[in-house]
Amino acid sequence: MNQKQKGLKVSQKQFLQKTFLILVAEMLWFMSLNALETFQTNYAIFHLNTSSAGGIAMTLISGAASVVGFIIAGPIADKIGRKWTIFTGICTVALCYVIYSFFPKASAAEIAAKPFESSLPWLFFVLLPAIGLGSSLIHICSFPLVTDYCTSDKLGRYTSLYYTASMLAQSITPIAIGLIFQATSWQALPIYSAVLMVAAGAVFFFVKAPHKNDKAKNVKG
Repeated sequence: MNQKQKGLKVSQKQFLQKTFLILVAEMLWFMSLNALETFQTNYAIFHLNTSSAGGIAMTLISGAASVVGFIIAGPIADKIGRKWTIFTGICTVALCYVIYSFFPKASAAEIAAKPFESSLPWLFFVLLPAIGLGSSLIHICSFPLVTDYCTSDKLGRYTSLYYTASMLAQSITPIAIGLIFQATSWQALPIYSAVLMVAAGAVFFFVKAPHKNDKAKNVKG
């Protein structure tokens, strides 16, 4: 084997190692986000004693904030790079989930007096937009970061790796959190998501983005 072939093998190995870290972090943050997105209406009804409208409001608020995030994520990535844009999103969502975890279950007296009629706590109107914004920063930049590690002839392979990781995460997490619910309570939902998002941040921190592409200008028009 000549030096050029050895160099190519080492280079490919390094790419795979770096991509592996991104895919592990991706699985963790998709598991975290998907758990709350799937069960937050039930959490609002059965843990906070709100009406189903409370759960719908949670979805709408975070969704509207995500749209804003989709608009501003590109310019932010132009300034600080895709890696740090994603990491900012991870930290934002993780902090919100940690705060989320401290909301107590509605008291028996509240449930008896007004079953499923409590108001959504005001702090959610701060946390939910922050979660929507943070998650959009993650989603917008993560796929381009994965494809930055490959050449044009391997784009399909890396695209399939990205979507395999995300779909696998979203298949696993409803089952995992469902088993946790059986042994605990609805309080476990934000704790589960917080732990996974912190783990995603810990893994992703060690990802080294390709410098030549990390601040590539976004196409306009």
